Amino acid sequence: KPFIDWIWGGAFLMALGVSDGHASAYRLLLLDGHPVKWGESRFGTGTSLTYSFVREPVAFPDAINCKAMVPVAALLERSAIAADAFEAAVRGAFREWERVANLSFTYVADPAAADILIGAQAQPQGIAFANVQHDRSATGSIAPITGASICYNPLLSWEVGLDGDR
Repeated sequence: KPFIDWIWGGAFLMALGVSDGHASAYRLLLLDGHPVKWGESRFGTGTSLTYSFVREPVAFPDAINCKAMVPVAALLERSAIAADAFEAAVRGAFREWERVANLSFTYVADPAAADILIGAQAQPQGIAFANVQHDRSATGSIAPITGASICYNPLLSWEVGLDGDR
């Protein structure tokens, strides 16, 4: 069974807020041949981000992966995960990112106001995907990320945490 916490590691590698002294130790995510990161377009700068859960179907026609998302309710029911346990796992994962990256995360109830959307794939494939949008008109050496989404496959059986059943 895939587990929720594992997906977060790969989903936000591009979001590291690395200090200038350690910049050479990291590689930023490249989109359209351009390095991207959250916040200001230079190393050593962090930012505050918001996240929310998809409440109704939403489409991302320009996305490479996960062009449409739906709420996670069916995924949680299929995997026998309580909504509050899922939300607690998400909060915990964001707290871990705050510990190691120069980022802070705040939940917002309105998905339209969120930097990061979390939901289930409307057309399930693979395990999970992270879509990332960036400012294509940026002129600096690093383009800012303008939004992201995390799309879980609702047909798979998920668990919160790792109970030893890999």
